[in-house]
Amino acid sequence: MTAREKFLSVLEPAGATHAPNWEFGYWLDTLVRWYGEGLPSKRPPVPFDQCQWIPAQAVPSPDFFTDEGHYEVDAVAFFGFDERARCVGLDMGPRPCFPEEMRDDDGVNLTKRTYDGKWIRTRRDGTSMPMYLAFPVQNRQDFEGIRHRFLPSDDRLAPTFDRLCHRYSTRSFPLQLGGGAYSGFFSVLRELMGLEGALFGFFDDPDLVRAILDHFHWYYLEMYRRVLARTDVDFVLFWEDLSYKNGPLLSPDLFRAFILPHYEALIQDLRALGVRHFLMDTDGRFEVLLPMLVEAGLTGFYPFEAAAGMDVAEVRRQYPDLAILGSVDKRLLAGDRADLAREMRRISELYRQGRFLPFTDHMVPPDVGFDAYRRFREGLSELLG
Repeated sequence: MTAREKFLSVLEPAGATHAPNWEFGYWLDTLVRWYGEGLPSKRPPVPFDQCQWIPAQAVPSPDFFTDEGHYEVDAVAFFGFDERARCVGLDMGPRPCFPEEMRDDDGVNLTKRTYDGKWIRTRRDGTSMPMYLAFPVQNRQDFEGIRHRFLPSDDRLAPTFDRLCHRYSTRSFPLQLGGGAYSGFFSVLRELMGLEGALFGFFDDPDLVRAILDHFHWYYLEMYRRVLARTDVDFVLFWEDLSYKNGPLLSPDLFRAFILPHYEALIQDLRALGVRHFLMDTDGRFEVLLPMLVEAGLTGFYPFEAAAGMDVAEVRRQYPDLAILGSVDKRLLAGDRADLAREMRRISELYRQGRFLPFTDHMVPPDVGFDAYRRFREGLSELLG
């Protein structure tokens, strides 16, 4: 079976599941450690600017706009992963970009404005999350001043889009549309206003929140129409980090009032354009929102963070047709053999129930040694067959 056939067997409610052998991603320091512990180093990945995240098979970035060197290759060769998913060559970010500006550089930390208008303080080596200092939208005037940066246009498609579409037409890999910072609804509020600004905005300026959501709903649909007129896709992905370890960052009432209507309408329109599957990349503990997300038309989620207390056995009991991706507790990979054995028993039971694609519940951290990870992959490969 091709990687695409295996992936679709996870998404389809009927038939047996034959999940692809995939991983979510790694921290660069994890791979550096593994190179020192036995992973053959032939083509080490090139990290994104000031970022140590190394994506793997389950989290592709848009074709053409992402250097292939950002992906891990040596791990693929050693562990024999299946072909990775690919993402339609589409840039949904601000155009024109905000002018980048350096305010301070002390040799260790940078204070700068990024291409998307945020002011951040971050380590030069990318070994930590940035500290966000300011966001581009604080009021309606700010939003009207940047709205023109998020308009549909054909030049958002990769210059090689015709060639990409030809490749997509005969693909053996799953093809994703969407994902990234500008693909969700609560997420785009966070990107433009910051978490605190977005949460206060629901109460202090709900008209501004609605204006942003309405604009991006229209923007997503118009750009996705242009793509779907030229190629089919296997799924649409929404990036929506709206929870932390204790639950959602916004109440179910706020989600139902502001966010849910946009998901319902957008998914309905995309179904009419031929899309069958809708996945969401969402961290943290979000099960209280699951009934509404499923009601809106979402058909699968990842990465189901064990560290946040996501109980996938209970999710499977309540939603037998839901595609569950991820869920492997990355913390236990750094434990002893008994920890790994318990985790393998848990995911084996989930896999037997179907519609489950196991991989770690986020980036593999550097406290997971090469031998421990190799034992995990050997066990998982045996499970997947």
